[in-house]
Amino acid sequence: MCAKPKTKPFKLSFKFILSVLTLFLVVFIVYRNWNDIISAVDHIRETNIFILLLIIPEQLMMLYSGGKIFFSYKESAADAKLAQTSSEPALKSPSFFKIVRISLESAFARQAYPSAGISSATFLSWRLKPYGFSPAQTSFLYLLRYFAIVCTNQLQTLLAVILLAFTIDLSPAGKTILVLATFIAIITGLFLGATIVLISSKRRTVWFLNKVTKFLNFLVRTFTFGKKRKLIDFKKVESFLTELHETYLVARKNLKILKKPILWGMFYSFFEIATYWVVAISLGHPELLPQIMIGEAVGSVAGAVVPYGLYELGMAGAMASLGVDLGLSSVIVLLTRILVLGENLIPGYVVYQHTILKTKALGKPAYVPPEET
Repeated sequence: MCAKPKTKPFKLSFKFILSVLTLFLVVFIVYRNWNDIISAVDHIRETNIFILLLIIPEQLMMLYSGGKIFFSYKESAADAKLAQTSSEPALKSPSFFKIVRISLESAFARQAYPSAGISSATFLSWRLKPYGFSPAQTSFLYLLRYFAIVCTNQLQTLLAVILLAFTIDLSPAGKTILVLATFIAIITGLFLGATIVLISSKRRTVWFLNKVTKFLNFLVRTFTFGKKRKLIDFKKVESFLTELHETYLVARKNLKILKKPILWGMFYSFFEIATYWVVAISLGHPELLPQIMIGEAVGSVAGAVVPYGLYELGMAGAMASLGVDLGLSSVIVLLTRILVLGENLIPGYVVYQHTILKTKALGKPAYVPPEET
């Protein structure tokens, strides 16, 4: 009798598990927001649909600006002859839609895996590898993007505060919101200044992250009853910090290479606010840009405290305190959130999954981008 051929045991690959988990998270996000989605669809009838459609090119430009923060740095570094090393290929900037795609994939990772931006930064570190970015460079530019966006947002907020303070008669609640927005801008500026002081010294950075690592490992040991002793290996963290600090020193000595990334970060910040403004214009209220700027600043702080729901509530409430009808401010915030959610989840899921499935191994792309062939 012929022996039956041995069949290989079925093994679940990491990519398969990741794909299933991602799909589950997408379904969960849609389920959790289903009532808001239905409500937003009803409110679309109140808008000028032709103006509302402007959100498509506006979002494309926002995604492009977010991606150009990274690639403009590489281009500037290459022009300054800082990027040409034996291990780092020369960069030919990708096309408009390639940059948009990478940014959309990153936005989807941030939306599907909420982790204070860590999932998005980790994904970008892997995704930008074939373009010559080291993990430290990607992390540095991710932080730079955050700084540029936050600084621009606070500048916009202060300008909006000044404009509203001298142009409209505010209620006591509205004046309180202006004071709160100003306080947020000042505290944010001090926080960013302290962060710059921290990362400018390798010794201070290593000390701070060593304390954070010990604290996180302590929590892991406590909640696993000692079964897992360590979550983070500080030796690996220190090696990464060394490269990150070297990247920072190169940028500090050659500030010209930061001009374009910061400028693109400012564009990104404006387009982020403009998303709400387009919705407001489609509802017949183009005059609400200052209220949107202040509402977004207050909502961001509220959302940092409670990630789910409080951002929208804080933004709508702040706009209402500044004289905007509560129903109108709620519709603007709701419509914008659902439209951006749809953009991140539907096309974002498609391109994200395509990239993951077309990759032989995570961290080792199976293809070379067409612009580099």
